[in-house]
This record gives sequence, C-alpha cells and structure tokens, in this order.
Amino acid sequence: MERKCTACGGVRLRLVEGLVYEGDMSDGNAKLRGEAFVCLHCGHIEIYSTELLKQAKEQEAKIKRKQKLYDELDEELRQKEMQIKESKDKVLELQKTIKELTKKVSDEDISFREHKKAEEDLNEANKKLDQENNIIVQCRYFIDHGYNEIKNRIREKGYR
Repeated sequence: MERKCTACGGVRLRLVEGLVYEGDMSDGNAKLRGEAFVCLHCGHIEIYSTELLKQAKEQEAKIKRKQKLYDELDEELRQKEMQIKESKDKVLELQKTIKELTKKVSDEDISFREHKKAEEDLNEANKKLDQENNIIVQCRYFIDHGYNEIKNRIREKGYR
C-alpha cells in the first residue's frame, strides 16, 4: 500500500523511529501505538496504527450490528401497527356480520336449517372476532412494552 501525505499529497514518506511508542507500557501513561512517517516534501508527520485501525473496524462493525437490530425492530413495530389496523378493520366487519347474524338467529320466520346455519356462522364469526381482538392485544403489548424492552437490551448488550 502506497502511503500519501494528507497535507501535500506527496508520496515520499519515511519511517521515523522512536516517535510513536511500540509495545507495552507499565507506568500507566497512554501512548499511541503505531508507526510514524515524515513527508520528505513538506515535513508533515503521518501516524499509521494497524492496532487502532483494527479497533476502529471492530467498533464500526459493532455499531452496524446494533443499527441492523434497531432497523429490524423498527420494521417489526411498523408491521405490528399495520397488523392492528388490519385487525381493527376485520373487527368492524365481524361486528357488523355478528349483528346481522344475531338478528337472523332471533328471527322466528326462518326455517330450522337456516337457523342452524346462522348459529354456526355466528359462532364462527365470534371465534374470528376473539382471534382478531387477541391479535390487537398482542400487538399493543409489543408496542407498549416489548419494543422499549428490546430496544434497551440492544442498547445495553447489542442483541435482542
């Protein structure tokens, strides 16, 4: 890899020994690890550190993983909101159907066969209504509680 000076763009960089610390330091002083190069054209000093580069790439990967989890969580939130909307629409339709079927079941002028069919349809509509209401409750629980809990877990640990 050809190194270039960030000040002038020159490519005549030479390694300078002893300017940047290499190795372990036990006295507690923070030292930059890497290699120092001086530009032979303008005198600007460039410091390259593969150790810091590795750390920076690991941090960047961690940030990307967290962002991906946040994006997935936000998408799940949008899906739950859409599911609530769809279920509410179905609930309105089912309530209308139940009202009509209840009226039909209580009608004494229909045949026994029609009455039995209306009762079966009414029971089925009530089951579907319960299912849709359960979906709404579960989605609301996720929105009100689960979303923030998962988001906090991602913030703290980086996973769900």
